[in-house]
Amino acid sequence: MGSKFQINDISNDKVDLEIKRVTLTVRDFHLTLVDEMKVKIQQSSQTTLNILLARYLIELGENRASKQYFNQLLDNKQHQNDSNLVAVYNYFGIIYFRLGFYDEALDSYRKVLDVQMQFQFSDNYVGQAHFSINQLDEAQENLE
Repeated sequence: MGSKFQINDISNDKVDLEIKRVTLTVRDFHLTLVDEMKVKIQQSSQTTLNILLARYLIELGENRASKQYFNQLLDNKQHQNDSNLVAVYNYFGIIYFRLGFYDEALDSYRKVLDVQMQFQFSDNYVGQAHFSINQLDEAQENLE
């Protein structure tokens, strides 16, 4: 991202205890980057903003909280035909892969491929997951 953030606080939401609130302070940033981010945020849908927050939770190592957040997005029926489902399933795959649950990661990446066949990063991740569980032929097919 090019900027450094300081985590000030991670707390539970007052209404829904499954939601985490993260308070950050920007440190060492370039002004044009911040301006560009503000424009992107203003133009983003609520679903995109929710996915962005869950992505940051993954990067903070809050895999359980991000997984719960993504599950809430999937449970919301209005997102069933949303193109953001590709990102949600992809991040599920990343979470499972980082936790060493390679079969679950493969399932998530296959859902990505089902939702959007041309999602370029999923083939690589599917290949990595197959490689990690020593399924070398399947890994090679996905990495080619």
